[in-house]
Amino acid sequence: MRHHSLPFRILLVAAAAIVPAAYLFFPGLNPFLYAGLLAVLVALLAVAFYCAPAFLALAVFISQFKSIPALQPVQARLDLTVSVLSIVLLVIILHSFVMPAQDAPTFGGRFTGSGKQIAAFLFFAAVIGASYVYSTAPQSGGTELARFFFIGGLLFFAPLYLIRSEKHFRQFAQAFIILGLMQSFALFLRVRSVGSSEDVDVTKIGAGWLIGTAIMFVIFFKFIESDKARKLAMGLCLPILVAGLITSASRGAVFATGVAFVCTSLILRRSRNKLMLAGVGVLILLCAATSLYFLRDMGNGKYRGKVDELVMLSHGRDTSGSAEKRLEFYRAALREIPEHPILGIGLGSWSTYYYGRDERAYPHDLFLEVAVEQGLVGLLALGTFLVTVFLAIRTLRKLSGDYFIVLFSALVLTITAAGFSGNLDDDRILWLWSGMVLAVSHVVRARMAEYFYAQMSPQWESAPGPTRLQEARQ
Repeated sequence: MRHHSLPFRILLVAAAAIVPAAYLFFPGLNPFLYAGLLAVLVALLAVAFYCAPAFLALAVFISQFKSIPALQPVQARLDLTVSVLSIVLLVIILHSFVMPAQDAPTFGGRFTGSGKQIAAFLFFAAVIGASYVYSTAPQSGGTELARFFFIGGLLFFAPLYLIRSEKHFRQFAQAFIILGLMQSFALFLRVRSVGSSEDVDVTKIGAGWLIGTAIMFVIFFKFIESDKARKLAMGLCLPILVAGLITSASRGAVFATGVAFVCTSLILRRSRNKLMLAGVGVLILLCAATSLYFLRDMGNGKYRGKVDELVMLSHGRDTSGSAEKRLEFYRAALREIPEHPILGIGLGSWSTYYYGRDERAYPHDLFLEVAVEQGLVGLLALGTFLVTVFLAIRTLRKLSGDYFIVLFSALVLTITAAGFSGNLDDDRILWLWSGMVLAVSHVVRARMAEYFYAQMSPQWESAPGPTRLQEARQ
């Protein structure tokens, strides 16, 4: 995206011409609102032109921001998730067709080297679509199918269009961390506003997943080029993000973050940063313990209750909390799988199996959900897809070392968290990380090819005739 055929100033002129036209169609529009809309449009165009990958980060965070009081009037008029995803699609079109970079890959070139992973994803999508044919929950299953294809598919393929260099991935990481910090502060304010007599559930599972992933970006990726600035930013961001993770009250997200940190640290055990990783681990534990100490009596006792429930379960005592309920879901799923082992009971049919009615419901485990609703065929398709993605990560490590190891962390965190909550739609971020692995792999391969060509080109030029060049290209 270095040199565009359509300069940014032309887009600004077009915006300045289009927005006044809206004032002609809506003459009662408040002038201040009109000026605000113009400013927002210019800002969006600037971000779309200079920092398009930031919209990918916003696309996964926006569903968590819907509950913020300041955004609720906007959400009441239009769906924020659909709006941001539409912007992502428009940005892809903008950079691919309206103002493509001179060095942008061709349509087919974006998928070079990712054929196995894309084929596995499309096969899994075909299995999901076919399972809707025999679903006993057409309403909830249809909604889940539409969301998987349009939202999950967009998040999977979008990185292949918007992540074209290391700079773009760094922009995405920076936006992800900033949004994680904003989400943490939003959770703090929400918990403080809950009165002692209010029966409000402070649990924010999706927010916990995203904040945990932001922690992985802070620790395992060079999101700032300067090492000193990065260490300073890490010291400032980690306490806030860890406190936000604890404030989300999502035990699955906390556990998944710990698993991702440990697994990634084990991979990096031979690196020179072992001491730093140990220090970061101690810092995380201190921040988590401190946050839990101050939160223990907030949120109408919800935090203390969640800890007590885990203690009771560890002693084999029954509880009426969410953890006990999940165990019942798992037992029910395991009883149903042998009844329809090959094709399952159909997309969304968990609700009719467990509750006897067509509504949004799931066993809070992605793999059990697929095994119940799509059977062994679906489980095999999902497993094949994930294996191909992890093989792509292994290849990526061979080419770039551990520079992009954060993608492994993000995938491990998301897959682990998917074993505790969410369904095919809630786990949409899994498709984003998978697509991001393919996009970064394409960037690295292209960079390696450029380096190889730069090293070889003098030899080609000095070769007697075109024979060596032709052989090398073959």
